[in-house]
Amino acid sequence: MTSVLHLDDVSLHRGSHQILSHVSWTVDEGQHWVLLGSNGAGKTTIARIASARLFPSSGTVDVLSERLGRVDVSELHPRIGLLSSALAANVQNGEKVLGVVLSASYGRIGRWRESTTTSTSSALTPCWAPWGLLTWSTGRGERCHRGSASASSWLAL
Repeated sequence: MTSVLHLDDVSLHRGSHQILSHVSWTVDEGQHWVLLGSNGAGKTTIARIASARLFPSSGTVDVLSERLGRVDVSELHPRIGLLSSALAANVQNGEKVLGVVLSASYGRIGRWRESTTTSTSSALTPCWAPWGLLTWSTGRGERCHRGSASASSWLAL
């Protein structure tokens, strides 16, 4: 079976504070994992390392048969899906929902210079159109709001 993720003796330090200590973990093709733990246990940190968005202080990380430190992560990111509430902090307030959704295909959050085709936009709009979700808001966490300020419906991403 092919390994899609392999962390070997991974540690992470911030100054003198040790965040992760000697973590080893392998995920094989076809496996599904969930990280569970209390606040501050390192779930988001491990997810960021596993998604090539954070480099460890020591140890080795192989993602999709590519070794971190030997691969251009900007080419690797579009091949990795990451779902985490921690990503909400990276979404600019007022960003269009379509921009957030479409930017995932570039391995980013929010569009910059990327363009989309009308057919792509049209194909995705029915996913949130029934709820009238148009704009991203950072109020009280991760929300997509209707076009009006009085919107009460929201969808957590």
